[in-house]
Amino acid sequence: MRYFDHNASSPLCAAARQAWLEAEERFPGNPSSLHRVGSRAGVALEGAREEIAGLLGCSAGDLIFCSGATEANNSVVSHFARVSSGEAWISAVEHPSVLEAVQDSFAGRYRCIPVDRGGRVDVGWVEDRLRKGQPAFVGVMAVNNETGVVQPWREVQAVCEASGVAFFCDAVQALGKDPSVSGGLPDYMVGCAHKFGGPKGVGFLKAGRGFRGMSRGGGQEEGRRAGTENVSGVLAMAAALRDRMGRVRGAGFVHERVCWRNGFEARLMAALPGVRVVGAGWGNHLGGEGLDGVESGVGFGVTGVGEGGGVLAGIEGAEDLAGGTGCREFGAGAGAGTVAVGSERSGYGGFAGPKGVEASRVWNTSLVILPEVDCRQRWVVKLDRLGVAVSTGSACATGKEQVSHVLTSMGFAEREASRAVRVSSGWEHEAQDWKDLADVFLVAARQLGVL
Repeated sequence: MRYFDHNASSPLCAAARQAWLEAEERFPGNPSSLHRVGSRAGVALEGAREEIAGLLGCSAGDLIFCSGATEANNSVVSHFARVSSGEAWISAVEHPSVLEAVQDSFAGRYRCIPVDRGGRVDVGWVEDRLRKGQPAFVGVMAVNNETGVVQPWREVQAVCEASGVAFFCDAVQALGKDPSVSGGLPDYMVGCAHKFGGPKGVGFLKAGRGFRGMSRGGGQEEGRRAGTENVSGVLAMAAALRDRMGRVRGAGFVHERVCWRNGFEARLMAALPGVRVVGAGWGNHLGGEGLDGVESGVGFGVTGVGEGGGVLAGIEGAEDLAGGTGCREFGAGAGAGTVAVGSERSGYGGFAGPKGVEASRVWNTSLVILPEVDCRQRWVVKLDRLGVAVSTGSACATGKEQVSHVLTSMGFAEREASRAVRVSSGWEHEAQDWKDLADVFLVAARQLGVL
């Protein structure tokens, strides 16, 4: 199975697995206990806190360990609802764990910050409203979990700081992917281990000393979050974050993966009618004409077909897709019958088509609107049967066949939004994985009767 659903959950990386196993053996005690076994666990816990703080460029005393992003996001919202009678201003594309918490705790006193067609928050809206009054807090995520669009959270943070307003950032999809997330962090920021190769059930919240979470019944985390800390999970989280941040800061890591992802999108747009890439300017117009960096009317080969078999060997319909065009590499130089993709205008591959809106995206995410079939779940199920795991958007909303609030906030019609499928790669994926993925998408299209 080719796993392309890392935005939902990334498998445990080798570094995290090793750290977790060692911690289970060496630190079995409760870190709050006074005996030596407990003390050793406590020392290890604080060591991990210091390491994570060093990676993020913040004070270790500001980090609160918890069960994950849903708890952390709810805790921040609950905190502000208790200490302030003001409004909550959050982006219209926030994760449900922020949006629904605000709807509950700030019922009748919240506003959604609009986004443009590319999915980016309108910083001007925040600036204009702050001239008229101050909310309890402003919340803007770092990277959207569905589109991969990098939000201007640093700009919003600066505007809020200048006005003396608390700023909160859900950085779950940025940590380990965006190398710039370090230093100068907001007062409130959330991270979650299993989104960057750590274990499930552990995360952290960066918060000031006056913060107190929702849980009661213990003095852990300096009284800010009750409950015995998951020592093994925290040590594994620190190992995973160290590994991922080291990778994305490596020379060429981001650029290469932007090219591979964009090559996948270019093949789908050239081969399938009506495909659109959400959040990338080059995919925000119909028909795919005039793509920046992609020759008009070129053919795209299907890799792995014919001699040698490959990923499509034995899959019904694969041979029909080959079309005699042969195999072509993503990122090939421009020329007769070749494709030149991946010209990178920003660190995350934002492209501007003639009718599109440029937006930067993290290197691993592609949200594509596919040709219409009975429902988008048919695409996911068909791809699953062909050995590829993708999703319809936010994993927290999976199982509900409802239209994404992210896409409707971006101005997409419900009929368009209902055809969106999200692909999200991991740190270990290579160029061939993206090529194979494109091949399988085209086979699925053939079997679904849209090609």
